[in-house]
Order: sequence, then C-alpha cells, then structure tokens
Amino acid sequence: MTDSGVLPPLAITTGEQDLTVDNGSKLPRLVLSRENSDDRLVQYRYSPVSNPFKDGMSFTVKGAKHVLPPPGNLKPFMDTKSGTMDTWPAHATGMSGTRQVCLSKHKDLVVVDEEKLGKPQMTPKPKFLHNLESFLKKELRTLGVTKVEPNELRLQAHREVFEYLINEFLTYKPLLSSIKREYEMMLTHNREHIRHLEPLKQVLITTTERCDQRIAQLKSKDQPEVALLKGQREKLISKIEEMKVEQLKSQAVVEDLQEKLSKQYGEYRDQADARKMLVLDINELRYRQEDLLMQQQAANQYASGEDPTTLRIALKRAKYDEGIAQANLKEMVEKHADVMPRRDFESLQKELEALKEHHQERCKDIDVLKNDHAVLNEAHITILKEKDQYYQESEQLRQAATPRPDWERAADVIPGGIQRWQELSQGLSSDEIVGVLLKELSRASGGEFGAPEYFEGQGEEDDVPVYLRYQGQVRNRHIGKKETAKIIKDIWKEKSLLNPGPDIDGEERARRVTMPEFLVQYLETQFPLHQMVVEWCYNIHDSCQRYSHDDRIGLFLGILTEDIDEEVYYDQMKAISSLFARIQQVASDQEDTSVLSRDIFKLALSDYFEEKEENDVEELMKAAEQELYAGETAETIQYNNLFIEDDEGKFGPFVEELKRQLEKDKVAYISDIMKELDSKRVSYEDLQRAIELVDPEIEPVKLDALLFWAYKVTDREQLENASILQDSDLEQRLINGNIKRSGPKA
Repeated sequence: MTDSGVLPPLAITTGEQDLTVDNGSKLPRLVLSRENSDDRLVQYRYSPVSNPFKDGMSFTVKGAKHVLPPPGNLKPFMDTKSGTMDTWPAHATGMSGTRQVCLSKHKDLVVVDEEKLGKPQMTPKPKFLHNLESFLKKELRTLGVTKVEPNELRLQAHREVFEYLINEFLTYKPLLSSIKREYEMMLTHNREHIRHLEPLKQVLITTTERCDQRIAQLKSKDQPEVALLKGQREKLISKIEEMKVEQLKSQAVVEDLQEKLSKQYGEYRDQADARKMLVLDINELRYRQEDLLMQQQAANQYASGEDPTTLRIALKRAKYDEGIAQANLKEMVEKHADVMPRRDFESLQKELEALKEHHQERCKDIDVLKNDHAVLNEAHITILKEKDQYYQESEQLRQAATPRPDWERAADVIPGGIQRWQELSQGLSSDEIVGVLLKELSRASGGEFGAPEYFEGQGEEDDVPVYLRYQGQVRNRHIGKKETAKIIKDIWKEKSLLNPGPDIDGEERARRVTMPEFLVQYLETQFPLHQMVVEWCYNIHDSCQRYSHDDRIGLFLGILTEDIDEEVYYDQMKAISSLFARIQQVASDQEDTSVLSRDIFKLALSDYFEEKEENDVEELMKAAEQELYAGETAETIQYNNLFIEDDEGKFGPFVEELKRQLEKDKVAYISDIMKELDSKRVSYEDLQRAIELVDPEIEPVKLDALLFWAYKVTDREQLENASILQDSDLEQRLINGNIKRSGPKA
C-alpha cells in the first residue's frame, strides 16, 4: 500500500513473461517482492535459470540470488506451479485470520480479527487476500470508521476493495460487475427515495409539533374544567358514601320495623281467630234463641185452636189450584198469539190509507219528471251536437291562429316578481305587454337589451366587500334566474358541510367563515384562475340583485351583504328537518312507513306545533293537499313528497307555508318587543329588559346573541360601549336576525 492509501499493482512473472492482473483496470499494481524495509509492497519476481521442471528456479531479493530446490523435492500440483497466485486451502477457511463481530464492554458491535483475539494463525493467508485486508484495514483507520455501523465512508472503502477483486478475477468479472451494478442501482434508488421523503419528514415533524402545541393548548384550556369536574366527582363520591351509610341505617330501621310488623301480624292473627270463635259462639246462641222462640209460637198457636195439620193440607190445596191457573193462562196465550187489539188495528189501517195517497202523489210526480227528463234529454243531445261543432271550430282556429302566450311566466325575470308584473301588465294588450317587457328587461340589465357587457370594479379598499375587491373591468355573463338558484343551492350545500349549524355559542360563531369569505373560497375551488373567480363573484352579486324578489335569492343576497343573519337560513332548515323527523317517527309505528292517514298527519302537526292555533294547522293541511293534489276526501298523505327540494333549491307549497308561518311568528314576537320600548332611542339595557318581559324563559346565551346582532358587536365589552339605536333601525335589525320566542306567549 502506498502513502496515498492505494494498493500497488499485482504482477506475477513466469520465466521471461510478466503477467499483470489489472488489465487496464483501476487496481494499482500489486507486486510479490520487497525491495526495501519500509511498509510499501514491491515486486517479487521468479527468475528461472533453467527448465523449472528439471533444475528448479532462482529467487532474487535486493540483488541477492537464491536457488530454489528442484521440482522433484516439492509437493506435486502445488509448489511446482510457478507464475500463479497463491491459493488458500479450502480446509483452512475456519482457521485463518478472519474477522469477527463481537460486543464490546460498552455494548457496541466491533470488528476484531484473530490476531487481536490472541488466536494463533494456523494457516497463512494468501498474499493477495492479505494485501486486500491490509488495504481495507488501513483505509478504515484512515477514514476513522472502524466501528461497524452504516456509513458512506465504510461503503466507499469496501466498494474500492470489491472493485479490485472484480478486476483481478477476469473470468467472474461480468457476473461480479453485474452484482455490483445491481447493488449500486438499488442504493441509488433508495437514496432518491429518501431524498423525496425528506420534505415529507419535515412536514410530518411540523405537523407533529403543531398537534403537540394544539394538544397542550387544549389541555391547558380544559384543565380548570377538569379540576372542577374532579372536585364535583369527589363531592359526589362523598355524597354517595353518605347515602350508602344512610341506606344502611334505613335498612336496619326497615328490618326492625319488619320484625315489629311480624309480631303485630301474629297478634292480629290471634285476635282474628279469637273473634271468629266468638262469632261462632254468638251464632250458636242466636240459633238456640230462635229455636226457643219457634217452639213458643207453636205452643201459642196450638193453644189458640189452629191445627198445624189443617194448615199443611190447606197449603197443598193452594199449590194445586195455582198449577191449574198457570196451565189455563198458558193455553189462553197460545190461542190468542195472532190476535191484536182493535185499537192498534184501526191505527194501522189509517196509516195504510195515508201511505196509499202519498204513493199516488209520488207516481204523478214521477210521470211529470219522466216528461221533463225526455225534454232535457232532447236538449242534451242538441247541446252535444253544438259542442262537437264548436270543438271542431276551436280545433280549426287553434291550428290556424297563433297561441296566446302565458304572460305570467315573465314574472320570473322581472324585478319585483309576480306582484309588480301584474301591476305593469294589467289591462294591456299583447303588443303593449311586449313593449313593457322589453323595457323592463332593458332597465334590469338582465339580458341582451341594453345590459352592459362589463362591470366596473369597485376597487380594493377595506370598505369594499371581500368578494368584490378588484380594480378594472369584469365581463358580464348575464346569468339567468335558474342558473343563479342552482349556484346558490350548491353554495349552501358546501357551506353546511364546512360550518356548524344553528344553536352554537359565540366562540363558535366567531370562528365560522362568513358568507363573503366562503364565496371566494368556493369559487377558487371551482376555477383555477383568479380572473374567473372575480368574474363569477360580480355576476353572482348582479344576478342576486336582479332576482332579489325571489325569497331564496333575496335571503342569500342579504346574508352575502351581511344585512341578514346567516342563522336565519340554518334555523329554517332545522325547522324543516325536525318536522320531517317528527313525522317519520310517527309513521314508524304504521305498516307502510311512507304513508300516513289524514287524521294522523294532522294530529302529528298539532303535537309538533303545540303553540300554534287551529287555523295555522288547517293552512298547513290545505297546503299539503294542494301540493299532493289530494282533497279533503283523501284518506292518506304521501308525506315524503312534501319535503322534496328541486334542483333550484325550491320547496313545495307545504314547506313555503311553514316558512310563512315561522316568519309571521317572528314578526309578532318583534312587535311585542317593540311595544315594550318606551323611547324612540333604544339602548341595549332597554332592549334586554323588553325581551325579558316578553319572553321570560329565554336563555342567557340566546339573549346575548340577540343583543350582539342588534347592536353589531361580538362580546359584552363592545355591547356596553355600543351606541344607541333608533327604534326603526332596531326593528329592521331584529327582522333580519335569527329571532324566535323561547317560551309560550305571555
């Protein structure tokens, strides 16, 4: 090995020809002779002076010539072969100076050879193996990686030794090179895989730290509550122990009372038995007294002259006469069974005469009706002929004439809805209605009639809603009402999955994403380009303004502009779903769970809306019958069809009537609150007092939420500093909020 740590080349000579093993490989020349006394390996050269198989060979070291013995004195097939590498006997594998992996006193894995272990080397190693092992040991010591553990430097040292070994064995070089290449390929693949996994490791570490911080925050946050619960638990345990002691005392008292009761019951049985014996004695004395009285009466009668034998004979005769009278009476009843009194006969005869006269009058009436029927039948035939003629003429006119349009359909695209359209089109001809329709469409900018092709951006200031913050022109897509309703339905669907519903506290309400922010997030998931997101934000805002007369679109626009509390929508959906769940619960007891009888359905509505009047329940029943095309004679109601929502998010008449009644109750509740206010300028204390007077059962959390919404604050500290509102502004804020009565109306 050279000073640079490179193994010198290996050269073997036989006669005049040198055999170099590296064949142009990177393995340095390894020689088999030593020219000086340092640690470097130098050439060993066999120099035959004559035929090696006759006279032997000479060996030159530092210029001194040494003659080897003749081949005949050497071992056959071993020492007679010159110019080849030394071989290591296969039987000496276990006795050579091999390295072993052992545990040190520090419990570490170290590599030691037999020399360090003090074992003698029974068979010397081949020089090439010895040189390779010496080179590997020196490289490992130089690099400071003698400890057996995964290390790139150790791998590089072993890789170089393996490369030398491959280059020396030419016969196995392709196979060994292929094996080495596969290992290198797998190592490269694993390194690339580890390199790709490093970012994920960092993300995992960051996520773990965040989760740990979150867990620590939750623990610190819940620690007071846990301490309070532990205190309550200790109190309950002590209370349970006290109750157990009381139970033991009560059980002892009960056992004592049971013993006393058993004693009392034994005394009672004794007294009852004594009483029965006494009653028997009394009855015995009474019977004796009666017998004595009867004997005295018989003695008195005998003394008065009445013979008992005579009286007995008279009794038998009376019984015999009674039997004869009963037989005669029975015979008379059988003979006169078909005979009736004359008075009844005369009465029935008079009724018969009256019925005959009435029958004759009815016969005359029937003859008159027959004549009238014949006349009407002739008139009916004539009318049928005229009807067929008119029908044919109508079909001819329908085919020849232009059909009259349904002008009521125009109310869906006119701002203001059906009411304003009826005001505009009342008493006008078709041509005039067309002009009015074109004028309204042009004014509403909802189509091709004068609508601008671009919106002007409202800027990026803080007072501009977050979904309209843009500088420049935005293309107008002219969204229709149906498309607007579908988009709104999908937005509500996604937001209901993201945010909690109604009945949440103030902290959860503050964490919830507002509708303007969610609209931007929703559109960003739908469109990758920011320009498309801005374009759809402006178009949705414009279409909601144009179709705000629709209740669903108007409610969404109010929530989007934060004029209406988002809880209004959630409360409506909760009322609908809870009513549907209640009806399903009632229907679960029926054989067909999808159908309810009309009476049971009405009873379910009355039970659910206990505070509603009978008229309101009747209105809901009429709306259900109208939606299902069932009249009052219908026996069953398919209640599932009443809660179906179309692709535009629109419900049927039943649910719309339910919403109308909820809104009516809300307006009545707000009206009662406003009546309790004495001043035109209302502070939050006045409003709180009025609400508590109108609704004494309202919960503090709901009361705070109502006050926060009315004065546009988020906590009590802001509420105390809130400005006073005019009663008209306060009433409008209450109407736009999620307000409903908690208890029964006072």
